[in-house]
Amino acid sequence: MSLIPITYALAFLAAVVVLWRFGGARWYWHAAAVVLAMAIGLMPQIEGIQGMAYDIVIGCLFIFLFIWGAGIIVGPIARSAARQE
Repeated sequence: MSLIPITYALAFLAAVVVLWRFGGARWYWHAAAVVLAMAIGLMPQIEGIQGMAYDIVIGCLFIFLFIWGAGIIVGPIARSAARQE
C-alpha cells in the first residue's frame, strides 16, 4: 500500500479538524489560502527535487490549504441547515 493516499487523507482530516475545532477565520484568510493552494498546485516541479517526498509535501500542503480555505463556504451552510431542523 502506498504512503501517498494515507498522507493525503491525513491532510484532509487535519484541515477538517482545524475548521471544526477553531472555526473559520476572516474571509480574506480563507480566500488567500485557496489562492495559495491553487498556485502551489499549478506550479511546475522544481528541478532536482522530484520524488515521493516532494509529492507528499506539496500534495499535503495543497489539500490542507484548499480544504481549509474552501471550508468557510461549507460552515455557514451546515450551521443554517442545522438550525432549520
